[in-house]
Amino acid sequence: MIAISDTQAVANGQDERDAQIQHGRGYRLGGSDDYVVLMNRTDEGANEWKSQYRFKLKTYSYSDYAERCRFHLSSPDSHFTQNRICSMLTSNGRISVSDTHFIVSDNGARRDYPVTSQAENEELLRKHFGIFL
Repeated sequence: MIAISDTQAVANGQDERDAQIQHGRGYRLGGSDDYVVLMNRTDEGANEWKSQYRFKLKTYSYSDYAERCRFHLSSPDSHFTQNRICSMLTSNGRISVSDTHFIVSDNGARRDYPVTSQAENEELLRKHFGIFL
């Protein structure tokens, strides 16, 4: 598992920022200026790394997120207040149900199915999430 530290912690003689393979994908940490960059590689035969996340090694408190949380909970500009969505991690990806779509992500492949009625939406919520409306 990739671990991050200011000093590039070394465990078992391996620099934690070296490439690591997890579930067939390669991951490594790089850096630029004050940021750490998480990169991934999906093709083991290629040496093409793509940036996934960029972040700083800075500690935050819950109050640092309060304004953005209020926005997502109450703003008419937030997509969370405009549509319903239910999403859950699975062992190989994620499933999501919205008013108009049923999305299944499995082992990196994404399938999007239209939801055409309220009855179909309710059946998907019941079947995949145990939610009864």
